[in-house]
Amino acid sequence: TQGSYAGVGLWLRRSGSTILVAQVAAGGPAEGAGVQVGDRVTSVDGHGVSGLSATDAAAALRGKAGTTVDVALERGAVNAT
Repeated sequence: TQGSYAGVGLWLRRSGSTILVAQVAAGGPAEGAGVQVGDRVTSVDGHGVSGLSATDAAAALRGKAGTTVDVALERGAVNAT
């Protein structure tokens, strides 16, 4: 495979069936978007992540450099996209 692949600057972990943000890379796209440690990832590009492993959820966030990904998050009782 040729090309350049990139992520959004997140490390994820699984807690039960929930995917949580474990770490946010300083200066990365996720930090710029306001993602915080402890946020719950509910979907990636419209596909639910409940029940996925943290590795599979993280793989869904990676793509060719310069492309976009839609990530839906929950924080406390407030939903964010």
